[in-house]
Amino acid sequence: MSSMLESLTSPSNKDQLEERMARIKEDPSLKHILDEIETGGPAAMMRFRWQN
Repeated sequence: MSSMLESLTSPSNKDQLEERMARIKEDPSLKHILDEIETGGPAAMMRFRWQN
């Protein structure tokens, strides 16, 4: 888990992460989910968590 957090916060991965997020935000099937998470915060994010 800590290696995942490190990769998300690493300055060297920042540009790559930003590019991936920009592509995800353009995906029509995910746009409504991301918009709701951005406006609704953590509570909205919990509604969309993936089930294993």
